[in-house]
Amino acid sequence: LEILHHQEIDRIEVLFKVGCEAGTYIRKLCLHPQTDIMSNNGIVCASDFFERPSNIYSYGKGKIIKIEPSQTQKFVSPDKLICIETSTGVKIMVTPDHKLFISTKTGYKMKEAQKLKDGDFLVKSLNAPFKSKEYIIADLLDENYLVDQAEIKEECKKAFIEKYGSIREMNRRVKLDRKNFLSNSKNAITIKHLKLAGIYNKVKKRINRFKTQKGKVVKLTKLNKDHFYLMGLLASDGNNTKEKKTKRFTRLKFHNTEVSLINRFVSVYKKLFPSIPISKKELDKGLFQIDTANSLFATICASLGIKSPYKDSDLLPILNAKPSLIKSFLKGYFDGDGTAYFKEKERIRGHYSNIRIYCVSYLNIKRIHQMLLKLSISNRIIDIKSGFRRMYAIEVGDIHSKKKFIKEIGTNHPLKKDYFMNIRNLEGGS
Repeated sequence: LEILHHQEIDRIEVLFKVGCEAGTYIRKLCLHPQTDIMSNNGIVCASDFFERPSNIYSYGKGKIIKIEPSQTQKFVSPDKLICIETSTGVKIMVTPDHKLFISTKTGYKMKEAQKLKDGDFLVKSLNAPFKSKEYIIADLLDENYLVDQAEIKEECKKAFIEKYGSIREMNRRVKLDRKNFLSNSKNAITIKHLKLAGIYNKVKKRINRFKTQKGKVVKLTKLNKDHFYLMGLLASDGNNTKEKKTKRFTRLKFHNTEVSLINRFVSVYKKLFPSIPISKKELDKGLFQIDTANSLFATICASLGIKSPYKDSDLLPILNAKPSLIKSFLKGYFDGDGTAYFKEKERIRGHYSNIRIYCVSYLNIKRIHQMLLKLSISNRIIDIKSGFRRMYAIEVGDIHSKKKFIKEIGTNHPLKKDYFMNIRNLEGGS
């Protein structure tokens, strides 16, 4: 993918185009399909951006500016690509002639990837424009999900009559069952009904009563910190799967050895979904499992990137959430699959301390890295060899970043709380 726009290089506005051959561009700005782009709609990967272009952020005139791409193009990848790995563990895949900003003693300059050397410094903005989205529940569900609200149903009926003249004519034209709109009908309508009636965008924020395939009615107005905390636990030590003969995600499970986390999961879940059963049992000595069938929450989780198997998971939508919700998600993830450590040095004044978060997916460890950067918490990705399985970890940076993590994210895990207390009590940047 190539995105064409005016960019300032060496104080000159440049559009890379070969003047002698119409329509031919010097491919200096080509991007790998999985490259993250900072857009007006949050971070998007290049392949998705190609399908749905929007305004993006770029460097120009000495600052980050928002621009409208003039064109996008898709090319067959060359045989040779270069993978650049930064000191923070982030990997960037580019063509050999792709130019990147580097910092030199004389200022910022563009340099081809194939000419980069170990020790070169890539330019990274300290004020990256991380955009946040407010997720609407109905937008996270498939169009066949049931809406059980009489007033919304009545609006839908009126819209169909206005559009087609009668419900009978609507049935003939769009082939939707008209029984849902009979005066004594208790049948719920679907999100698809609202879209075909042309009122979905008007009413979607007001939809708050949903009906599952098993007939359970669930009221959910908006996602809050408790939802994101449970999502963090599920993303770290749980799974979200489709049961047999179902088209959508339905089954949520969480495993952990810490009884207080298991009990907290159950407590928070019952507060959020009082009408949906949840079970707790001990699988092996010391290992507990939470199990629930909740197609509403499971579908929402899947839409936000939390699904099994992990190779299908991408936590990008969580990254684009509001910072307060990201903090709750990271708290849950850290409680499930994070570690904290603190020890005073024996012979000299000082200490050893670290805060880590683990993941088997490089893509998702990168997302967690980006979430922490969005919260202005310094961190890096490290590669860990664990038997036959490759793992990755986030390591929170200096003592200031560790204290910020403890203050703004925190933990509900009792042992990790003790370590956090020791780290929090350290003086200054010691």
